[in-house]
Amino acid sequence: MKSARVPLPVIAFLLIAAILSACEPTPIPTGAPPSPTTGRALPCVLPTPPAGPGSACTPAPRERWTQATVVGITDGDTIQVRIGGEVHKLRYVGIDTPERNQPGYATAKDANARLVAGQTVYLERDCREDDGERLLRYVWLADGRMVNEELVRMGVALPVQYRPDTRHHLRLEAAAREAWAARRGFWGGGADAFSYAMVVVNALAVHAGPGDTEPVRGAFLCGDALAVYGRSADGAWLQVRGPDHSGGWVRADGVDMAKQ
Repeated sequence: MKSARVPLPVIAFLLIAAILSACEPTPIPTGAPPSPTTGRALPCVLPTPPAGPGSACTPAPRERWTQATVVGITDGDTIQVRIGGEVHKLRYVGIDTPERNQPGYATAKDANARLVAGQTVYLERDCREDDGERLLRYVWLADGRMVNEELVRMGVALPVQYRPDTRHHLRLEAAAREAWAARRGFWGGGADAFSYAMVVVNALAVHAGPGDTEPVRGAFLCGDALAVYGRSADGAWLQVRGPDHSGGWVRADGVDMAKQ
């Protein structure tokens, strides 16, 4: 059987299209949204997210993010990156991990290293350039995952709003609830786990000290993820810090905390 000839104009068009596509920059994939976690559900009602942008600063388009190479891991939320010929310290925006000499420090640092060590990453700025000594950035992997969010989803970091850099705080807080529901990382407890607690009531009063007679400073809401730094002698009160960076004492019966 005689094969059909392809007209020369068609061949030329296909060659030009192939050349143009080869010259286009490779986009950073956005990645698929995480699948819903099956497991525990909150017995309270999540507050309605506020309308409007998450930050007072206009986000830069993706093509203007800075490309960098990770050359060192300081701890769970701090790395060193090479940009051009210079090395910079960089602090992840919007999260916090255990400090040196706190439970979970090595676990969080190792998790961070597994994600980014030696990787090419893309740096998204919020409002501030730095904190005086470190760059402040959301860090994205080439596969579209945000490192800040991944560490929270793994259960080794908590969302904390360091204003004015709050662009992604809602997705970071959602990742914390996902980690809690699945008992990932520190949410699963253990001797080397930092104490995390999830608010499981609609509103939880924050007191200046352990006791109902102590002055009320504010309140945490359903689904807020708290870092626990201490507890009263009878265990009925916890000293905590919330996702808005405020702290105080709350009743232990208003939260769900992993067994230590």
